[in-house]
Amino acid sequence: MNAGKCEICSLSMKTFAGAYGSEVGVAGLKWIPRGGLYITGGLTPKNISWIEGEQSMFMQAFNDKGRVSELLEEVPLYAVMAEDLGLRGSHILAFKLLREDLARVEVSGDVRKNELNMLLAVGVGSCLAGGLLAAALIKKR
Repeated sequence: MNAGKCEICSLSMKTFAGAYGSEVGVAGLKWIPRGGLYITGGLTPKNISWIEGEQSMFMQAFNDKGRVSELLEEVPLYAVMAEDLGLRGSHILAFKLLREDLARVEVSGDVRKNELNMLLAVGVGSCLAGGLLAAALIKKR
């Protein structure tokens, strides 16, 4: 069923968005990341219409923190629209481990160590940039 046409579905999604926003707000208070709080995972891009907008249940619950709500005004909130950040993190770890292994062994033949290190750096950079560039600003400070 479509959440826009089914009253129970719509209520369920509003409840979910409120619970999700409340938990993200708690994380914001826990760490107070003034550079930005990035929410990731498959739930975020799939449900962005329930998350974005100052009047959404998500944002209302995010901001509803009583007398400490003002702290959240200093935290920009971003929704990362890439769903594969876990996989990208695994790639970064694999690149780092490979780089450490390369530092311990001699590379011979046509492939030079510097070229391999450059390839590794490009791989790590593309993994990081792809995820962060896909972030959509939800709330500014």
